[in-house]
Amino acid sequence: MSTHPAIDSHPSSIFRSPTARGKPGVPPVRAAFLARVSTDDQQDPTLSLPRQFANCQAALPDGWEITVLFWDIESGRMDLDRRGRGHAHEHINVPLPRDGGLADLLAEAEYPGRRFDVVICRTYIGTTIEHQLERVGVRLYAADEPIDPRGKRSTGLLTRRVKQGVAEWFVIDMLERSWDGFKVHTGQGWNIGKPPYGYAADKVDHPVPAKAAEGLTKTRLVPDSVRAPVVEYIFRLRVVERLGYDAIAQRLNANQNRYPVPEPTSPRRRRGTWSGSAVLDILTNPKYTGYMVWNRRATKSGGKVNPPEAWVWSDQPTHPPLVSRETFEAAAQVAHIRRGSRSEPGPNTAHRHTRHGYLLRSYVHCGDCGSACSARPATAAPTTPATQLATTPTASTATPPTTPKRSTSVRTPLPKPSTTSSPPGSSAPTATRSCATPSPNAPAGSGTPTPPAPKRCKRRSTTSPPGKTGSSPNWKPPTPPTPPTPPTARSATGSAAASTPSNPNAPTRPATSQSLRGP
Repeated sequence: MSTHPAIDSHPSSIFRSPTARGKPGVPPVRAAFLARVSTDDQQDPTLSLPRQFANCQAALPDGWEITVLFWDIESGRMDLDRRGRGHAHEHINVPLPRDGGLADLLAEAEYPGRRFDVVICRTYIGTTIEHQLERVGVRLYAADEPIDPRGKRSTGLLTRRVKQGVAEWFVIDMLERSWDGFKVHTGQGWNIGKPPYGYAADKVDHPVPAKAAEGLTKTRLVPDSVRAPVVEYIFRLRVVERLGYDAIAQRLNANQNRYPVPEPTSPRRRRGTWSGSAVLDILTNPKYTGYMVWNRRATKSGGKVNPPEAWVWSDQPTHPPLVSRETFEAAAQVAHIRRGSRSEPGPNTAHRHTRHGYLLRSYVHCGDCGSACSARPATAAPTTPATQLATTPTASTATPPTTPKRSTSVRTPLPKPSTTSSPPGSSAPTATRSCATPSPNAPAGSGTPTPPAPKRCKRRSTTSPPGKTGSSPNWKPPTPPTPPTPPTARSATGSAAASTPSNPNAPTRPATSQSLRGP
């Protein structure tokens, strides 16, 4: 009689069955508590988190117990890769122990030695975390769903999916309604949030009597008599003097009694001095033009500035402006003009290779792209004499020496030079080649003495000296070409030229039948 090993092929076999839990001698099912509460300005974590924990404990079957607690204080609309990484819980005294956040729970679930078997929460909307936990063999339960200790979950899964669809619809519908309400709110000129620097809040009773009875108000913007001139001064420094953000902050910090330091929204961010970022916030806030603007910053991505096309403007000015719209747009253009420039004079000491400063720095720009032009010091003039420069080839013009190939073809005969002396100031007819230095093979003249010919060019030119009259006794006419002969054959003229060189210090060259074939 053979026995076969029990093979559990059901998809739920990866989960540890809790059916035997709760019986004597059987360890209980370890559950991890997962909770989230919205940001501290939307809900009270000290009340919400303990309430969720109590609901989850009441929903646990017999033999189940909560062993670890994971909870966060963050927005539920955040991306999953950013969830569970906040620090809001550090500033609130929640009467509940904390073993980590959502990111810590997902990381611990990957290991076989985790401290829990299942995860329980008050309610659940998303499916990504659920699938990640199921992939590693951890089931996710909710306190407002039926929990079957036998492991059956079809009814609970149906209930969860219906709830997820309803919850997603509710969130999107609420966001769309809120968006439309904020657009109308902005068009009527009501300010949202803290008034910007340079304005004061003119509080008006809420138009809804019930909210007015609770002390709620709405806010309009009015100029601050002390800080409004500071805003005008900042725009003037930016547009007229084209100073950078840090340079403007230094000007303001020089007299903080005259230019009061702005107060941040959160007291934890208070510095007590002007900073470049504070100046940037003022120069990029369109509310100073008298129009009410909303949705400049995104609440989901940590206050990141939205593109201007996503801003919501009022149709008409709703409060007194501190700067004109033309000035605001001119200040925005300075950032493009000053790109890569500095506000301090002199060399850029922050760059280790900088040695010079330029008077026209940040004033010269490209006519095509508008970018600031860069400069470099001009190199010193060469000290080499002009005569040497005229005869010394440079690296860019010098031709590397090459070994030419001799041609075996018969050259076209050159014109026979005249044997009479040339008139003064003229040059004797010669056979011109690529080099301009004279050759000892110039035609013989009428015997008029002339100065000795200069040294022959190393490139073996047959050009006569320019500007020389007559001919020298040592100057020989070129030999007319003859039919090809063996390399050892020599002409009479070549023998004579070889025996009587024109200059004893110059290199001699025997005149052969191949002397006119070039280098």
